[in-house]
Amino acid sequence: MASEKPYSNPDIKQTDVTEKMNIPSVKLSQVINQYLRTNFSDYINKYRIEEIVNLMQEKSSSMYTPSALAEKCGFSSRASFFRAIKNIPVKLPAEFLRKTK
Repeated sequence: MASEKPYSNPDIKQTDVTEKMNIPSVKLSQVINQYLRTNFSDYINKYRIEEIVNLMQEKSSSMYTPSALAEKCGFSSRASFFRAIKNIPVKLPAEFLRKTK
């Protein structure tokens, strides 16, 4: 997940990941649900949000709008980004939150 960043694809599906890993979809689902206590969408969105936080710490990211950063990290829309923030507790820098309003 960290090295190839498949979460940056806004159309990613669980089957895409399982095919790449060469494991049954049921097995991945079981691991995510049972051991991580989440679902595939929230699992992917957690990586996307972490990537946004990492990008925000780079000086070059100041030229991007929050929506552009969210899109770059795999969110298909601003609304899906905000839904993910509500579902996945994360501390975003205050400056980022001000820009999103």
